[in-house]
Amino acid sequence: MASLLEEEGDLARKSGDSQHSLKVYDEIIIHYPDYYRIRDVYRKSGDLQYKNAHLNHYKIPEPFFRVANDLSAGKEDLKLLYERIDGEVVVGKSFSEKINASEISIESNSLENKSPRLFQYFLYIKSLGLNGKGSFEESNSLLNTFLSKVAKSDPLFLKIHLLKSNNFKGLGEVQKSFDELRIYLEEYDPLLGVDLEEKEIERSFIYFENKARDHDRRGNLQDAAFHYFYNTENMFLVKSRNLFLESLYKEFAVYYQRMMVDAVFKLSGSLSEERKKALLNQLDVIDIAKVDPLAEEGLVYINQYYKEAVPRARPVLDLATLYGYSYYLINRSVIRETYYNSTKSMTSSKKEEILRDFKQAEYELRWIIFADPRYYEAYQLLGWMYQYVDILKNRKSGEDQPSDEEKYISVYEKYFPEKNFEENIELYSQVLELLGDNFENKKALSDLRLNLGNNYFLLKNYPKANEQYSKVDSLSDYIISKTQFEDYRQKAIFLFNSARSSIYVADYKSAIQKLKQLLISTLETSLKKRFVGKDSAEKTEQYKLKLALLFTLTGLSYMEAGEYSNAIPYYKDALSLNGENGWIDPVNLHNGLALCYQKLGKYKLSELHLTKADKIVDDRVGTGWIPRGVKLAFWDYFWDWVWEVALPDGVRISGEGRFPEAISPKFQPLMTSGIRVNNLIASMEIDGAIKEINSRLAYVKSKSLGTTLAGSLIGANSLNDLGYLHFKRDEFKNAIDVYEQAEKFETEKGFAAKARTSFKRKLYSYFGHLENTNEDPELELRTLGSAAERILSSKSDFIKGCLGDVQYQEELIYSETKKCILKFYNSFSDHDPTLALIYYYQGEQFFRMGNFVAAFEFFGKSAGLLENPSLVPKEVVGLADDPYSRKERLSYSISRANLYVRLEDSQKAISLLELASETANEFYYIQEWIEALVTQAEIFRKEKTILKLKKKSIKLVLFYCLILI
Repeated sequence: MASLLEEEGDLARKSGDSQHSLKVYDEIIIHYPDYYRIRDVYRKSGDLQYKNAHLNHYKIPEPFFRVANDLSAGKEDLKLLYERIDGEVVVGKSFSEKINASEISIESNSLENKSPRLFQYFLYIKSLGLNGKGSFEESNSLLNTFLSKVAKSDPLFLKIHLLKSNNFKGLGEVQKSFDELRIYLEEYDPLLGVDLEEKEIERSFIYFENKARDHDRRGNLQDAAFHYFYNTENMFLVKSRNLFLESLYKEFAVYYQRMMVDAVFKLSGSLSEERKKALLNQLDVIDIAKVDPLAEEGLVYINQYYKEAVPRARPVLDLATLYGYSYYLINRSVIRETYYNSTKSMTSSKKEEILRDFKQAEYELRWIIFADPRYYEAYQLLGWMYQYVDILKNRKSGEDQPSDEEKYISVYEKYFPEKNFEENIELYSQVLELLGDNFENKKALSDLRLNLGNNYFLLKNYPKANEQYSKVDSLSDYIISKTQFEDYRQKAIFLFNSARSSIYVADYKSAIQKLKQLLISTLETSLKKRFVGKDSAEKTEQYKLKLALLFTLTGLSYMEAGEYSNAIPYYKDALSLNGENGWIDPVNLHNGLALCYQKLGKYKLSELHLTKADKIVDDRVGTGWIPRGVKLAFWDYFWDWVWEVALPDGVRISGEGRFPEAISPKFQPLMTSGIRVNNLIASMEIDGAIKEINSRLAYVKSKSLGTTLAGSLIGANSLNDLGYLHFKRDEFKNAIDVYEQAEKFETEKGFAAKARTSFKRKLYSYFGHLENTNEDPELELRTLGSAAERILSSKSDFIKGCLGDVQYQEELIYSETKKCILKFYNSFSDHDPTLALIYYYQGEQFFRMGNFVAAFEFFGKSAGLLENPSLVPKEVVGLADDPYSRKERLSYSISRANLYVRLEDSQKAISLLELASETANEFYYIQEWIEALVTQAEIFRKEKTILKLKKKSIKLVLFYCLILI
């Protein structure tokens, strides 16, 4: 029945019949006091009666008293009651109207006696009016008269503290204002319906941060740290109350954790420095090594903070606090690790304490990632820690000293037995996959890509590193340039590593662009700094050496890109800045300059720098060159920047061993010698070149370099160069011997492709020998037969290996054999042309012996092979997939024509030559065109076809006239 009456009252109220509505509500209150919605009925009745309260001298209706005086009234009831009062007394009212309304309400309704709760609320409204009037102190005094009587479960409690905060703000007492705001945050309950604007909370964070920075500038490090503590505490309150999670908490929670930790470390480090100074004053130098770089008294508060903060953070998923704790543990350990190593005071117990902190940080960060797989800050910090631990493991205190992992193997096995770079790749890849390329925080994506690229770089996976660095570059379009990197140093390292990775993948244009950007940045930074003080000379020298390194890499990039004239100025600047004992060995710079001048055809200038390089090497004794200010052990880290060797034919060691900063001293004379060989060859000083190559080979043997990859490559290439020089001098037998030696050497070293090339060169040398000798044809036939058999067996062996077990399956053998033959030709397109040459010379030997049938047979075999070498499909000939160039095919056609001449089939020969000359003429292959015309003319001469001979002769005469013109 009560429900029906309430429905009737609601309908009457909606229709505007307030009197009937009130009558129905009163009936419910009188007859159905236990109705389950009786509080709603009180509220509705009170709302109707309190409407236009100013017309009734702010008389408070009885239902309001019932709700206000009900000790069991809930938060929702009080919230709605206050909202209704505000609607009549506060909303849209001036400060004087608020004061007037509250005073009339208190007096006319005898609220002090009749309803303490309503009395307090109207006093609050009066305080609001006083605030609007500017009487902030009077407003606070009035609030203080009853604040202690207000329960925390009453919305009025939060309203009072917000008003007091506003009053203190008006009085200029900012600290007290934020203290009140903090109470609001501590007691905040969304059910009370008292919400605060985000900008008010943000203002408090900014205030405490500015105060912290101010204290830091003044040297009040403890106060600075405390003000960051305030912000982290307030941020926890924001999180635990679910306030502004997607804005304030998301953007600043981690930031303030970091700032707090950094401030504490600064304080603790300062206290530790004071202790060390005290010890120095006492001349107690031995005890300095025992001093903790972070004084314990400076860490007391933060240790206590995290002891309380970490357990309370987990239930509310305050992941920023857990992150801050991990950040604290990691940085504390890094600071101690660095200090103990520098003072040589590291012990197993200290190492265990450091690694235990790292492991605890790992647990915390893993917990964060489990709780929120998209929490990218945790991935970044965990990845950095893994990277640091792996680098730490490989660190050596001296050249002959064990690595850190070997020294403390039991401790490492307990905490970090695995390698972590690969784990990092998975970590960063995982979070990038989860975030996606459209993730709104481009700075976070840039940082993650940068870290992923750095890990690939440390793993020497340069193509992958270069790919990630390129993505960092592309993200710069979405990020303010000043904020993409933490500082100048991070940006400089990015540009440096990115340029190096570009060089590794032969993207020299990109490398040059990055290196120039880094040079400009380095120069700008140096202009802002003034190198003054007692260490100014050392700083200036370091700056010059840094520039020398960048100039060297830029010169290298230009050189590798074939822009030799652009490389030279950079190499010269590097030489000038580097001096004799800089980071870069001057021998390598002189060699680089010599190579550039060689490529430009300036052989005298090239030789000048080679001579300087030789002189520097000859003047050295003992260990040779050591970079300035760098221990031998340190220089081990530079070996992954160097060329192991620079070969005259352009061969380079891929991966590590790429840069010229520190070519191994043993290989320096070989690089110098290699450049000199090329100079001598280009200057047609064959005797000098042969002498230099023999000297080079003797050096490799004397220094036992043949066992190294670089030494083996130099040996193989030197032998091939020597063979070529003998070939150029028509010393074919010497060339054959040298190429045979090269083939044997390359086979022993496992250079299969090189050995095949040497064998082929030996064959061509032998063909040259055949053209210039009249030795026993039977002997020559045996040699040629052996060569043909070897070439044919290489094809047969390849096909057998390709077929595998299929060769025993009759139904598949035919189709699979065809596939294997095509695979062979794809790998060895020179097989048929080389075999055709052997057949040709075999035919010539039979011709000399008078065995014309055998001669014609081999001429026919040769012509057959040249008709379609490698069985290339007709539709592919002349296109991109054709393994032979158009010029090569022209050459084969002319060779076939000559074979048909030998076979006395002049018609086929002329037909081929006509087609060849037309093609050569069309594509401007002058040499081939002349050869085709001369061959045709020779055929006509022999056949005494005078008219055709005249036509060919006229064409040739006209061509030579054009050349002369």
